[in-house]
Amino acid sequence: MSDEIAALHGDLFEFVPPKAGTAYERIAALVLATLGWQNVAHDVSEQPVGRCAEHRLDVVAHDSAGVVGRLIVECKDYSKTVGEGTLNTLVGVREQLGAKAAAVVTTKGFTAGARAVAADEDIALIRLRHFDPETEKGNFVMKVIVTVNALFPAFSDFDVVMASSPTSAGNGEIHFALSGGDRYAD
Repeated sequence: MSDEIAALHGDLFEFVPPKAGTAYERIAALVLATLGWQNVAHDVSEQPVGRCAEHRLDVVAHDSAGVVGRLIVECKDYSKTVGEGTLNTLVGVREQLGAKAAAVVTTKGFTAGARAVAADEDIALIRLRHFDPETEKGNFVMKVIVTVNALFPAFSDFDVVMASSPTSAGNGEIHFALSGGDRYAD
């Protein structure tokens, strides 16, 4: 388990699990729940009807819109890239369980063979790792521009207060900047 993952888990849950990989799996489950997946569960055991094999699943989630259905997730807190064998195993597990979707979440990335299996078998490949802004500046979104079209009636009992100094574009547009520390307040 990486030190960053252990520290994050400790901050979020006030303990660090002793078993390697558990902290990473729990954080992956939390991320899925935050992104809107429903019935997210960590460390699930399933045995398909009529089968002898029981499968331990790192994370299971359901799509709230019903488009994907059930997602099974394999988590790998590795110091190396995930290989083709992991993807091949997940394909078999997905088929045996009758799941509609599968994903592999890892810290380092995937080999070419793993990416090929994922493309052929429609498996999502996700990198979930500690972000270091000093070494990874070119790989992430650094700025987001949002256009807000606010319509106000001629008679109103409220005011709009800008936290920063807005500038007018001259065409009715107002430009202003928000930082990560800015918050909306009622």
